[in-house]
Amino acid sequence: MRRSGLSDKTDLLLAFIVVVAIVFSVLIVPRLLGVQYPLVVVEGRSMLPLLVSGDLVITTKATNVRIGDIIVYKSCTSPGSFIIHRVVDILRRGQEVFYVTKGDNNPYLDNALGEFRTANCILWAPGVPEQRVIGKVLTIRIGSTEYVVKIPLLGSILLELKQLI
Repeated sequence: MRRSGLSDKTDLLLAFIVVVAIVFSVLIVPRLLGVQYPLVVVEGRSMLPLLVSGDLVITTKATNVRIGDIIVYKSCTSPGSFIIHRVVDILRRGQEVFYVTKGDNNPYLDNALGEFRTANCILWAPGVPEQRVIGKVLTIRIGSTEYVVKIPLLGSILLELKQLI
């Protein structure tokens, strides 16, 4: 079956748009948001009911972190993974900053999970050190309410692919 020239041009345009979108998301978005990982998939139940496994959150640079913010940090107990939890306290020890974190649906602080360790994950620390934080979950404030910017369940596709690999 022979395809029309218009269809070939449409396919070429679509391929071009996909390539531009990939380049934009890989090269431009991280620079705009100031983070290496601008999109992070929620995995697990620790942030229920706010965040559901498979939600995709947008991260921004972790500046001016306050109690109540949700941060994303590198896990010590599961290398290569990230943890998305709320800051419940901020401790300063000399020049170092540590975030005491907890999942909204967890009964205990993250130290019970073994996550309060130094940047190299060897020694115990009073909280998650600032060096292990990769970003802060993007929120928007409307009136007196703050909303997490997320794409519900879109990350489920990535979680399924992770299971296959």
